[in-house]
Amino acid sequence: MDQAWQRSPGGRAQAARRVQLQARQDEAGAWLADTPAVTLSDRSDRWQADHGRREWEAELDLPLRLPGVRRATQAAAQAQGDAAQARWAADRLALAGEVREAAWALRLALVDHQAAGLRADEAQALARDVARRVAAGDLARLDGHRADAAAQQALAAVARAEAALLRARSAYQALTGQSDPPADEEPLPDPAAGVPIVHPLLQATRLAARQARADLALAEADNGGSPALVVGLTRERDGFNDPSATTTRIGLRWPLASELRNRLGTTAALADLAQAEGEADALQARLAADVQAAQAEHEQARRVRQLALTQAALTQQAQALVARAFELGEADLPTRLRADAEHRQALLDARRAELEAGLTLSRLRQALGLLPAGPTDLAGSVSTAPMPSGASQ
Repeated sequence: MDQAWQRSPGGRAQAARRVQLQARQDEAGAWLADTPAVTLSDRSDRWQADHGRREWEAELDLPLRLPGVRRATQAAAQAQGDAAQARWAADRLALAGEVREAAWALRLALVDHQAAGLRADEAQALARDVARRVAAGDLARLDGHRADAAAQQALAAVARAEAALLRARSAYQALTGQSDPPADEEPLPDPAAGVPIVHPLLQATRLAARQARADLALAEADNGGSPALVVGLTRERDGFNDPSATTTRIGLRWPLASELRNRLGTTAALADLAQAEGEADALQARLAADVQAAQAEHEQARRVRQLALTQAALTQQAQALVARAFELGEADLPTRLRADAEHRQALLDARRAELEAGLTLSRLRQALGLLPAGPTDLAGSVSTAPMPSGASQ
């Protein structure tokens, strides 16, 4: 998960965004509302009468931030920083969902590939045994063709499983930079300590609404533009033989409020606030439904896993009996092939049921807003043991 975040656009830009937000907060605390401006001018009669009349003027314009506007700007900058932090947490959780899905898809593809390989090995071993018995006259040549066809089907299934595994591995590697999925499982969430009080996505929308309220307060406070302190210096003379005189000028430029400008700013902030609050209300209901659905899905997956394990044990016993009967000549080849296929499918279903139980557990943690956990020694967690063969016994 950490490597996926470092490789993601949001993770790579996070440090620069932090610097940007800090600069925004520093700027919000300044008393200058904008960059100072300097004006220089020179007037003379050089191109008319040329009596030596000349005037130089320098003016410094300092846009000021009123105390109320300054406080509102600081509050808006702080709300913007908090909202950005919450968005990063929400983005990281969304990326965690992608990592979880990609990891479990790769693990399922590995199981399918392993099962296909075992099936091919068993089918080829059975085909060799049938060929030997056909040559000895114990079985018909049709049985040999059937066994060879089953072996070819198994090899084709291996090829398809290899292609699916390649796609799953490529997707996981592009996301995390790793070629193998993690071997550990996630623990069951602890409702008393492990579940966050506020879901990161809900926290992000709530802080976005708070940022919209701070922007609205700023728009209402800064309704007429920024006043400016004007400091000027003038040096002039009336003619070539007259002495130069220097004067200073101090003024205050105060913009007049515009109703249209004020309405544009406040209505835009009101629209953003209404949207953010609506998204928070809708998201809260959706997250509750997602958690409920994920819990039900996990409980169902646990029941399916138990049923699949029971079925695998029963088919193993039946397959052993049929295999023994086939060796003694008491069962025909179609019965043997059918028993082998049923047992292989039961083993695959059992292993996939174990992995799908782990997948639903990860989805439950995702719905609760929990990031992936590290290795645990939790009783009842999904097994990572290789698929047993059993079909050739």
